[in-house]
Amino acid sequence: MGVRSIVPALMLRLNKDQECYDFIKWWAADRPDYDWGDTDLPCLDIRNTDVFEPVEQLCDPYPDLSHLVCLCLLKVKLLFDLMRLEQSTSSLGPNVPREILDLIQSSVPRSPVVSASRDIMTGDGNIRQTMIEKLKSQIGVVYRAVQEANKHFWPAFADAEEYLDEFPSALVE
Repeated sequence: MGVRSIVPALMLRLNKDQECYDFIKWWAADRPDYDWGDTDLPCLDIRNTDVFEPVEQLCDPYPDLSHLVCLCLLKVKLLFDLMRLEQSTSSLGPNVPREILDLIQSSVPRSPVVSASRDIMTGDGNIRQTMIEKLKSQIGVVYRAVQEANKHFWPAFADAEEYLDEFPSALVE
């Protein structure tokens, strides 16, 4: 495992969601002419890409599992933020003035990507609902890609206690 495998996870933990996505996308980009030995070439020249864009191009046949897992967790984080915004709108919207609702909703998202998007923060329910449906679909695509890359990952992720005492079969004599 190289450092590249842990960078997206660290960025997620540091709440650098945009940078996490940019790194994953940059690493997954097909660059046959890129000279990996030339350290003067621009690294991470992909910046501020649309985090809500389709994910199929990132789920190649030989993916970096850690990148896919981070991508899935990022999409889940964005989904939860949008759902919380929708919940606050439906529960508080009719009862408080718009200025108060905007102040409350400014503290709802945890992701800086959601907070920075004026379309999401000031948008109507239709915009958010469309994005919620897109994210659910994208999460399904990435989830299946992780499952195809390593069928043991999700069960171990969901119930880590069960797998803590297991050794990889290659190491067992």
